[in-house]
Amino acid sequence: MFIAYVTTAVLVGLNQRWPKRQIVGAAATAFVPYLTIPFDKWLEKKNMLDGGWRTTATDHPAMVTGSTWCCAGCSTGPCC
Repeated sequence: MFIAYVTTAVLVGLNQRWPKRQIVGAAATAFVPYLTIPFDKWLEKKNMLDGGWRTTATDHPAMVTGSTWCCAGCSTGPCC
């Protein structure tokens, strides 16, 4: 079950453009029993889960050429 949470945390973090440190923290909560519950409540309180899935490129500052968030350092993709 924790593998599914880690995967989901990373995907949501990338989609919501969280800082790398927060994504790692979200994934780390899966290894401590029940730590995901207060973490998820904190995310909801801070409105860090708002919005839908990003399926198209936007003019968001994180979507600049060479962005590690957009295309993971590759030289191809919608933002490179």
